[in-house]
Amino acid sequence: MQSALEWIDGREDMGEIALFLDFDGTLAPIVDRPGDARPLDGIADLVESIGERIPVGVISGRGLDDVFKRLGVAGIYYSGSHGMEIQEPDGSRDKSAQLEALIPEVDRHEAWLRRRFSEISEVEIERKRFGVAVHFRRRPQMREEVEKAVRQIVEESGGLRAERGKMVREVQPDVDRDKGTALRSIWTRFDAEQRRRPIYIGDDRTDEDAFSAIQEVGLGILVAEEQRPSAARLRLSNPEEVRDFLRRLSEKLQAS
Repeated sequence: MQSALEWIDGREDMGEIALFLDFDGTLAPIVDRPGDARPLDGIADLVESIGERIPVGVISGRGLDDVFKRLGVAGIYYSGSHGMEIQEPDGSRDKSAQLEALIPEVDRHEAWLRRRFSEISEVEIERKRFGVAVHFRRRPQMREEVEKAVRQIVEESGGLRAERGKMVREVQPDVDRDKGTALRSIWTRFDAEQRRRPIYIGDDRTDEDAFSAIQEVGLGILVAEEQRPSAARLRLSNPEEVRDFLRRLSEKLQAS
């Protein structure tokens, strides 16, 4: 898989693209405690600069309020909770009666998960508007117990599914939404005829939905230290290389 840094150095015209970015593991290094995640120094300024010249969207597994607060860049698109929430550059948000109706059920399962893991401080429960994530990065030996708890919820619920990420399992509404559908939805809002070439940068298994969604028309960039099977065509090793890529992209856009 070719380096995305080599690829961008060989490009002249970058104007007819749109940029989509994951947050954790892409703009921000992976940390033991999800609440400690912060974008690398200079990342927010680069995203803001690029967003002044081309459409930009941040598509995260985090809740929408959470990822917006952590990055803090206004005037771009955001999607949270693996495509369940979308915010326009003007701050307006999509509303779904189907998803809103599931909030009481999510509330109930959140309470059960907090009781279930109340005595294991290394297992962290993260509530999102439409889902609940269980993080076990600080206690990897709890993987089986976490997966068992999530499976139990899904089996008992009428409209929830399980989602897998790096050292995290999540319960979320069983609807046709993921990072790929979020990317497609945002893309068509500013580019109805889909003339711009979408670029998506992400690191996790859930980002494969976005890579697959644009595989025939865009460019996926996997963030990973080592080569691994992916629908992405290019690779960056870590968030530091993502920052380098964004810096070079910003410079090319300013020069065009």
